[in-house]
Amino acid sequence: MKDKLTLSIEKDVIEFAHQFSKETNQSISSIVEKHLMDLKNVQDKEYEVSSRVKKLSGFFEDKDFPEDKKEMRRMFHEKSDN
Repeated sequence: MKDKLTLSIEKDVIEFAHQFSKETNQSISSIVEKHLMDLKNVQDKEYEVSSRVKKLSGFFEDKDFPEDKKEMRRMFHEKSDN
């Protein structure tokens, strides 16, 4: 069931919404609804962390964070190869 929602939005955003609506041949309501549904779907999903990220998780916990990017990359690659 559809219902109404009143929003207070900056004028320039409203102007953009009207322009975007015309360009994409969509109503502003459908644009907002789709965006909110996307946000809801992202929030509802449980994300699985990749095994590589799990291996690197907490890697610098007991170490000083390296200043040099090359050194950091070397340490990460060394750790991820194990």
